[in-house]
Amino acid sequence: MLPSAGVSYYDVPEEYGAPGSRYTVVNGRTVLVERGSGRIVEIID
Repeated sequence: MLPSAGVSYYDVPEEYGAPGSRYTVVNGRTVLVERGSGRIVEIID
């Protein structure tokens, strides 16, 4: 899980079909994060 503070989160555009998710970059990799819990849903290569 990622913290709610100290990390920049961005909304996933609607056309990508990931409602309720945000994304951020961790160690150069884009990750989808569940809004509210901070749980990593998917790592995108």
